Amino acid sequence: MAAGISMATMISVFNLLLLTLLRVRSVSATFSIMNFDCPKGSSYSLNSTYHSNVVTLLSSLSANASRSPVGFATGTLGAATSDQVWGLALCRGDISGSTCASCLKVAPVYAFGNGTVDYCRGVKDVSIYLDSCLLRFSGKDFLASPEEVANQVLYSRSDVTVTVNPGRFMELTADLIGKLSDYAAANNSALRYAAGVMTSSDGFKTASSHQNVRDIFGLVQCTPDQAPEACNRCLDRLRGDMLAELNGTAGGQVHAVWCNLRFEIFHFYESTPNDIPRKMAMPVHFSLTSAEKRCQSLLDWDTRYRIICGTARGLLYLHEDSQIKILHRDLKASNVLLDADMNPKISDFGIARLFSSEKTSTLTSQVVGTLGYMAPEYAVRGHLSVKLDVYSFGVLVLEIVAGRRNTDTWFQSEDDESGTLLTYAWDQWSKGTPLEAMDSCLNCQAPESEVLKCVHLGLLCVQEKPADRPTMMDVLVMLHGHSSASFPAPSKPAFAFAYNDLSSALALSESRSRHAETSGYAVCERDVNIRVQD
Repeated sequence: MAAGISMATMISVFNLLLLTLLRVRSVSATFSIMNFDCPKGSSYSLNSTYHSNVVTLLSSLSANASRSPVGFATGTLGAATSDQVWGLALCRGDISGSTCASCLKVAPVYAFGNGTVDYCRGVKDVSIYLDSCLLRFSGKDFLASPEEVANQVLYSRSDVTVTVNPGRFMELTADLIGKLSDYAAANNSALRYAAGVMTSSDGFKTASSHQNVRDIFGLVQCTPDQAPEACNRCLDRLRGDMLAELNGTAGGQVHAVWCNLRFEIFHFYESTPNDIPRKMAMPVHFSLTSAEKRCQSLLDWDTRYRIICGTARGLLYLHEDSQIKILHRDLKASNVLLDADMNPKISDFGIARLFSSEKTSTLTSQVVGTLGYMAPEYAVRGHLSVKLDVYSFGVLVLEIVAGRRNTDTWFQSEDDESGTLLTYAWDQWSKGTPLEAMDSCLNCQAPESEVLKCVHLGLLCVQEKPADRPTMMDVLVMLHGHSSASFPAPSKPAFAFAYNDLSSALALSESRSRHAETSGYAVCERDVNIRVQD
């Protein structure tokens, strides 16, 4: 999780805009309906006892939620089973109590109809999602089963599309939503809410603008009564739905009763930031500014080597020491968190796969993960095994040694085609100059034997055949050995060919990922950060 502090490290610090306990401003009195759900399975007569109970309960929920410091209320009314109604009201975490009350007073118009708007008139089970609040009532006790209700997901899609690099736009959006979700679920305030902005120096083109859009604004919220684990689980599910359903759009919302998220290319929430915690884990991120600035901000070799060894130990625990084998499936730089002492922790298990002790591999039709870190047998055929994590670890090791991402363009070949990090590392290895793959900022400060060991090990981990890759136990033995001279010679990496061919080879994987239940993406832009909004 990012912290708003400045550190002379290789990490680009993510400053999350954490709007938590501040409900001091009001927004426009006009509230837009974003979505609604009123299935026709059950109905009631107007002026019936059930109708009277609904009206009374919604009035009570509006009053209670607007007076609540967290903008939330639940309740039930009615004695007879057929007339009993359960309800929930939630206001967005950045609005005032008066704005909350105004928003919740608008919602019944859509629930009951007014002659002009009759979305849900006479329906017993209704969910109304406005831009600043949501309201739900039902003749069934949905309050007793939040996990079940969380599966009822609705989407709102922007009419604006991203026309250039839509995949990268969604990758950044997913990273923003993921970090906001981590904070909303884990922070110590009563609100399960966070909002923030991610800024890309390169920007994106949209169909409605000739200029680059640089800022992506995001907001996530859970109902305040949820435990951190339940909130995170709910938001993780919505993030997966967002990636599957809203890819290519420049904005959108995913609605569920117990949690919701939104992203836009314009500022849509109130922006008075709270103090940012100083001791928080930070995602590893490689800053790619000018050479001089970059060398001043990078981690030294000892810290990089400690990150490599610590990540290897973490994967070994998941693969062999845990009672149930765990395949992470999305190991990448932004999913390795560093504590205040720069000790690495593997994070984001949203798409992890569990294996029994007897089973070590399987096939899946839902390929999810991050392009550039996915092993070829998984990206193309859906073959899952621990060797997928080993491949991702190899890419990560080479990135740490080089100080750059695998997805960056590294050089132009004789055919004028771009090469990736794996291509470049293999090319230098084949020429007998593996140290050329090392970050130039590490010259004269890194032991050549350790750098050589890591380049050698990284290439072993990204070999095309899974059987040729080492296990994580092998990796740790190699890391703590004296020399790489005893290592087997690596074969050509799986994706060590021209960049254009690489893009074609991954097209199938990208297409399949769009239809998966959930997905993970890496930050692929230069100088990306989440900044505090003034």
